[in-house]
Amino acid sequence: MDAAALHDFQAKVWTERRGTTVGLKGKESGCSRANAEIAEQSAAKVVVRIVETVPKESRPCTMDIRYPDLVVHLVEPLANRTVVLTQEGRQTS
Repeated sequence: MDAAALHDFQAKVWTERRGTTVGLKGKESGCSRANAEIAEQSAAKVVVRIVETVPKESRPCTMDIRYPDLVVHLVEPLANRTVVLTQEGRQTS
């Protein structure tokens, strides 16, 4: 696993369903929601983007942090490929 692109985040990754599902921990808070998406699949690596989405307009939010389980589904089993984690912030409309 390569988690060098993550900041302020502890990476945890696992596989399910004979390697065709990759599970990982996300990070979200009172107003934000986390999800994961596949950015790239090749013979050498699988790049998974962890996305934290926040509201466009400011509003009161609870001061809590959650680490939900997220999953992505692969075309082929992970096998010996490296999982590369990236992080992105987005705003809802």
